[in-house]
Amino acid sequence: MNYSKKATFTLAIITAISFNACQHTPPQMGGQEDKSSTKASIPSDAHTADTHSLQEMPTDFLWLAAQDAIAHQKIDLAIYFLTALTQKTADHPPQLALSELLIQTRHPADAIAHLDKILADQTIASDTSTPEQLNAYLMKSRALFMQENFIQGLQLLSDINTFHPEMLSARLLHARILINQKRYNEALEVINQGISHEDHFALRNLQSDLYLQINRSDKAIESLQAMQALVPEDETAIIKQAGIYIHQQQQRLAEKLLVAAIPAYQANTGMRELLASIYVERGNIDEGIAIYQSLLQESGEDVSYLGTLGIIYFSQQNYQQAANYFDRAYAENPDEKNTFYLAASLEALEKNSEAIALFKQITKTPTPMHQEIMLRLARLEMIEKSYLDAEQHLQMLIQEQPSKLAYSLLSNLYLITQDYQKLLDETDIAAESENWVTTTLLFNRSVAYESLKQYRYLEDSLKALLEMDANHPEALNFLGYSYVEQGIKLDEAKALIERALAITPDNGYYIDSLAWLYFKQGHYQEALATQTQAIAILTDDPVMFEHLGDIYWMLNDHPHAIEAWNNALNAKHSDPAMIQNKIAHGLTTH
Repeated sequence: MNYSKKATFTLAIITAISFNACQHTPPQMGGQEDKSSTKASIPSDAHTADTHSLQEMPTDFLWLAAQDAIAHQKIDLAIYFLTALTQKTADHPPQLALSELLIQTRHPADAIAHLDKILADQTIASDTSTPEQLNAYLMKSRALFMQENFIQGLQLLSDINTFHPEMLSARLLHARILINQKRYNEALEVINQGISHEDHFALRNLQSDLYLQINRSDKAIESLQAMQALVPEDETAIIKQAGIYIHQQQQRLAEKLLVAAIPAYQANTGMRELLASIYVERGNIDEGIAIYQSLLQESGEDVSYLGTLGIIYFSQQNYQQAANYFDRAYAENPDEKNTFYLAASLEALEKNSEAIALFKQITKTPTPMHQEIMLRLARLEMIEKSYLDAEQHLQMLIQEQPSKLAYSLLSNLYLITQDYQKLLDETDIAAESENWVTTTLLFNRSVAYESLKQYRYLEDSLKALLEMDANHPEALNFLGYSYVEQGIKLDEAKALIERALAITPDNGYYIDSLAWLYFKQGHYQEALATQTQAIAILTDDPVMFEHLGDIYWMLNDHPHAIEAWNNALNAKHSDPAMIQNKIAHGLTTH
């Protein structure tokens, strides 16, 4: 029989045979039912009617039917035909084809039974071994490995390598199994023996991988150079060698290698992509962009190149160009990545409504980017004063995946809306958790405590913040100022404010705190000089003008006091009635 002849049966004929076979579905091997469409079944004695029916068919028919079934991914049907065929003939091709399918469907014991028929009365040492018999030995070793019989499987491969060193596939399998078992020296010996018999591209490729596995990059590069010499038209060795240089942070060497090689491999886009990525990483942005734009043009607007160019421009904060490329990428493929970066680019361009609409498209299904998407969406909604939407998204995110950023942003939201008690209630858990607490959260809670006049908790909150960051200037000033406002611990307050000023000496608010401290201590001249310095830095703060007016009043300079209080009104003081009362009646107490 000619087993090289290709199947010519129509699918209709095979379907008819398949229907007949399925009327008597044989049990799965091992006695267990398997509903998988690719899991093979072997006819049993209980179905002799079907078996006899198939055995009456010509062997050519059974062989071609099996080939057609394989072509249509009907593996169980192919095994059915081949099983019948191997009962009619001992020819090697059907036995090998059936064994291969049995290995693929994880029935190694049955595969070995068929392979042993081929190998009967045959030894590996025989010079008369046919290609089919050698392939049977190799296939048997695979079946043995599947059974985790590594000793016998490796011995079989070792024998093949000894008596038939020309069989490359056996040597490669032998080396790979040893590598998987971390027997690197033995694997290297197997590869080197093969190279000494006949230097081969595949052996050098595996040798380079092995050297990389044992951290011998220098030897891996030697292997790749030999590999390139064997098959100079293949670019694999050059790309792998460049990859080694990049891993070693030797981008210049990788660049030099690729620049020299690319003229001979103009059709290889992977090599040019790698060079472009090196240019971008090294800061040669224009060179990298030029290559990617060339690849984009050649590819006919390939979406992956559009995305890559978009990310480059985004990382360079050229958000307009980033938006242009991501808009084109989004039009071709509106997946999460392209949608996210287009939205983020529009966000950076302050096109908030467009960005919000895009972010909302990709919030429905949790993904690795889900948290950042929700945070960006909530932040934009806060900017657009859609506070209820922002609160809903942040609360949803915290329920799904609580995080420091989510709690910090939620506290910012309640600070903006001046919902101080809700700020405290909704972030109590976070403030007590090392996983979620941040200095931002503690600072915002401190503002809430101060607004609610809960000074005891304010002090605790700011001290907890300073335990996290002892040189947090805002917390230092805030705690010092709170003591001043309460008229307590004034020496400690001065030390705290001065520490804040040592960190940021030109901060007008901190200077105002120091001036107010002098005022509370009755040092009005020092207070005036210091407050004048603060207002020179911050010229439109209403509280600073109020403080200045109070200082002038205590210095009996009433005209300047009234002028300063009027300036506080003009600067939109939060309590105009109080300021107007001062203008009308002065300070009755301080």
